[in-house]
Amino acid sequence: LKLLDSGFLSQGLAFWRVNKWIAQFGADMSPMARKKQGEDDPFEMVRADHQSDIHPQCRQRRRAGENETTLLARCKSDVDMSAARKAQPWANNTWALIGGTHMLIVRGANQDMGTSASDCPVATVSAGMRDVIDKLHSEYGNPIDTPKKGGPGQRLIFGQGLGVLEEWPKLDVLYNCTISRGASRQVRSAAASSLAVLEGGVERSRRRRGRRRRAE
Repeated sequence: LKLLDSGFLSQGLAFWRVNKWIAQFGADMSPMARKKQGEDDPFEMVRADHQSDIHPQCRQRRRAGENETTLLARCKSDVDMSAARKAQPWANNTWALIGGTHMLIVRGANQDMGTSASDCPVATVSAGMRDVIDKLHSEYGNPIDTPKKGGPGQRLIFGQGLGVLEEWPKLDVLYNCTISRGASRQVRSAAASSLAVLEGGVERSRRRRGRRRRAE
């Protein structure tokens, strides 16, 4: 919700990478590029909150007192965590964070989708897949999927900002993103419930460890 409340999602973000599997968006001018131009980053706090989004299968296995950096490192190297991630690949319609403020919506699920340590699903698209997401413009290509063809890419956006996308006028772009009051209450309630479950799991872990120490 912070991405929405801050206006980050309404600044003209483009679906710059659209292929059979995903529609990717979230790239804007980087803080470093803004600084070189003498500009402040209006989304500094939002970026700070999204530097270490971690796969939920890893968060469920968080140890008491474990910080984000340590958890992410363990999520990448732990065999059991890796198996848990791979056992639950994303389904179609999944909206996810994939590192920083970079996001995607799953258009075609596969077994590798959502299995990286920093893959973090945040929502499910409940309406508009066929009418909107499945019809996003993809003919320009992009440097990742079609390097010979070219097209808009995130590095270009990082360095020059969203204005550079005027070169590709048919790109689909996000503007004026809002959330209804009812949906906002549901999302905030779900987030609070998820946090309570996570904290409960950490507390149970503490109690189990305490019992083991007493038994020893």
